[in-house]
Amino acid sequence: MQLVFVCSGNTCRSPLALCAWHLAVRELGAQSGQSSAARLLQRIKARSAGLCATIGAGAAPYSQEVARGWGEDLTPHRAQLFRPEHARFDLIITMTHDQSAVLRSHFEVGENQVRRLGSYAPRHQKLAEAARFAPLWNDDFFASLSAETGSEVDILDPYGGSLEAYEACASQIRRCVFELARTLSGSKS
Repeated sequence: MQLVFVCSGNTCRSPLALCAWHLAVRELGAQSGQSSAARLLQRIKARSAGLCATIGAGAAPYSQEVARGWGEDLTPHRAQLFRPEHARFDLIITMTHDQSAVLRSHFEVGENQVRRLGSYAPRHQKLAEAARFAPLWNDDFFASLSAETGSEVDILDPYGGSLEAYEACASQIRRCVFELARTLSGSKS
């Protein structure tokens, strides 16, 4: 199985999601030993890409800092553009509704093939995070989002924000990726 985490520039969110995936695979594997669920997760090939990436750009400095705090190294990361071959992956995980819509309109992908990462968080968590972290982004649009728009399942871009904005985004990503890994492995909560 192959999956790809997709964001806009492949410098902030999707590289962090890939780091979180590696952590989740190790953690769930350690919890379950060499169970069939652990072996399944280890066989999943995960990548990251961006819809409008500047090919070869490094990960954002704050993303690198957050990853270091997780024991991961994003220094060698180089941005990749989402390519037609990614559309053949089994699972395409986006950060926002708009990214999912772009993929569906420009690539031949199945309806169930594209999912938003935020959909793996409990609803109450999504609403609480949207309200709690709105002031951390220097983006009036984010501050004006409401639950009615479905924004509670979007993992919004911290680009240009503070370290705290990146940490908040990364925390949300990590929880959602862990739940994604649990779901794919068939593990119980």
